[in-house]
Amino acid sequence: EKGDLARHASLATPGLAWRLRVFHGACVALQQLHRHGIAHQDVKPGNLLIFGDDFSKLGDLGRSTTNRPGARFGLPEQCGDMNYAPFELWYRYNHSDWAVRRTAADLFMLGGILAFLVANVNFLSFTLSRMPKEMQPRTGFNPTGWGGTYEALLPTLRKYLAEAVAE
Repeated sequence: EKGDLARHASLATPGLAWRLRVFHGACVALQQLHRHGIAHQDVKPGNLLIFGDDFSKLGDLGRSTTNRPGARFGLPEQCGDMNYAPFELWYRYNHSDWAVRRTAADLFMLGGILAFLVANVNFLSFTLSRMPKEMQPRTGFNPTGWGGTYEALLPTLRKYLAEAVAE
């Protein structure tokens, strides 16, 4: 009806109450999915649809998956938009527990929705941009990025994460 959150025309003008009502819609949607053992895997502003003045729904279940054997998009590298993915996926860390790997990833991306609503930033890139190049994930654009273990990176990652939240 009013488009998705990423393109919502009145995002610059609504107050905090509007933003929190929209965020509440995303929280309820994830809670409903998770209660049925479904991980969305692509929670981002472009997939949060706005209806009426302040009603939102989480759309695009194209990358959703379950913990059942043979489920589509169940492999660790098969998530949605990496621009909103949790740090673990960027650093190729694969937790053995499905609930931690998938449900927690959804919750990280939900936090990204809140960061977008409150500060109009992509929290992942906002945090990674503060880190030294050698601590950032290895990519085609940064072949000299972090080559150590995810566990060894955690203290540094937490430091930059705390700084990003504070800012």
